[in-house]
Amino acid sequence: MTVEDNRKEYDKFLQTVKDMKKKPYVATGILGTGKVSADFGVVQYATANEFGTLENGGFTPERSFIRSTIDEKRGEYESFVEKMKIKILTGKESVAKGLGLLGLTIQKDIQKKITDLSDPPNAPSTIKKKGSSNPLIDTGRMRQSVSFKVFPKGDK
Repeated sequence: MTVEDNRKEYDKFLQTVKDMKKKPYVATGILGTGKVSADFGVVQYATANEFGTLENGGFTPERSFIRSTIDEKRGEYESFVEKMKIKILTGKESVAKGLGLLGLTIQKDIQKKITDLSDPPNAPSTIKKKGSSNPLIDTGRMRQSVSFKVFPKGDK
C-alpha cells in the first residue's frame, strides 16, 4: 500500500484565500471617456442625468439609472455574491471570473434601466428635437458606454 500526499487542492484553496485577501473588486458604470456630442463627454452627460442639473439656464431633472439600479437589485446582487463565494472557495470559480460575472450582470441591469426609464418624461420640446420620448436615449452612446472592470488585486 502506498500513501501519496497530494496537496494540489489544498494549495489551490490557499491561493484562493490569498487572492481574496488582496481585496479585489469590480467597478461598474460609465468608466471610459468619449463624447455624446461635440459639447458633452459621456461622463458629464451621464452625471447630469444621474443627479440632475441646473446649468446654463436649463434644467435636467434627476433620472438615476446607476444608483436606482443598485438600490433596486441590491438583494439579488448580495445573493449572487454569497453563491459566488461558495463556488470560489470550493474551487469551481476564480475570484476574477466571479467578479466579472457580477460586473456583467450589473452592467446589463444598468443598460436595461436606461432603456426602460420613462419618468420623469422629456419635455415636449426635447421630444420634438430628439424624435423620441425616451429620456435617457438620444444616440445610444451613454448606454453603450456602461461597462465594468475587475481589479483583482484591489488596486485602481
